[in-house]
Amino acid sequence: FLLAAGASLQSLGLTQPNVVCRGFSVQARVVATGVGTMAAYKEPSGVGVRVDGCGYPGYSPSPMFDPMFAKIIVTHHSSFQLAVLRLSRVLDEFLILGLPTNLPSLRA
Repeated sequence: FLLAAGASLQSLGLTQPNVVCRGFSVQARVVATGVGTMAAYKEPSGVGVRVDGCGYPGYSPSPMFDPMFAKIIVTHHSSFQLAVLRLSRVLDEFLILGLPTNLPSLRA
């Protein structure tokens, strides 16, 4: 609330030397690339995996709105490369049938 009220990060003691890297995160956005209706939808899960999604069997996204229906965020505390490997595994576990998506491009 202090930032919204006009306080600066510096006035709150949040300066660049105080910021410590504690890991790496990578995200991917899953979008519909055509029209259709989802026949199956199963999000990946696990340690360091977060999916913000709105898909479900029977979901038919309107072409009039943003085609994104899931955002995947993965984290890893050791390295960026391990975060990317985790994302690769998670993309392989994401099941979407009946609706064309950009998953094949994300997996490539």
